Amino acid sequence: MKSVVDSILSGVTRVITVDEAQVFDLLPVCFDLLRREGKASEIDFVNSAIDRVLSCEWNKALLTKMVSLAKEFSFLDKGRKSELVEKVFVGIKLIDLQDLPSLVYQLLVLASKGFCKREVIGGVVGYFGSKAETRVASVVRQIEGTVLLHVNFAVKQDPSLGQEVVALVKSDLRAFNHFTVAVLFSVARVRKFGESSLGMLRTALLTAYNDYRLSK
Repeated sequence: MKSVVDSILSGVTRVITVDEAQVFDLLPVCFDLLRREGKASEIDFVNSAIDRVLSCEWNKALLTKMVSLAKEFSFLDKGRKSELVEKVFVGIKLIDLQDLPSLVYQLLVLASKGFCKREVIGGVVGYFGSKAETRVASVVRQIEGTVLLHVNFAVKQDPSLGQEVVALVKSDLRAFNHFTVAVLFSVARVRKFGESSLGMLRTALLTAYNDYRLSK
């Protein structure tokens, strides 16, 4: 089994297309079989294999594949989970615009399973609130609309994601941007978060108004 994993990872830097990335679908199966043996050496090997994947450069095909597989890696420690999510948002600029909604959907599914909820929500809001602005604006707006629908659906399915949205903004009003406003309005449509989301919007508006008045 180790030889299979080594064979897959030996070609990781040569993966360019989505079809070539399909071979990584074998990794969760291999990791599961190795971990079932319960030996410390096998567990160390799995962690080492994950580290090899995290340390290499990800192109868009590998990034997309790793996001789709991440839900199978629930055994990862908090540090490796955070590193994986961080790597995704560093490389997300490589993803074609039309592929962003499906990628965000998969990230939200991942977050709903307890995989770095705060980091995922913060990464999505941060990307569409700033970095996405460097891309074709008219197309980005259409993409944002689809992403907002995904966020709304995800919050309905897992209310804890809505709590993370509100907590993110509450903890740092500097995270406020046009997309944050759109997300809060979207989350406000979920009855449980209507009051808290609109409350955050009122607070941000009053804060901005007071700052403007003081600057005068």
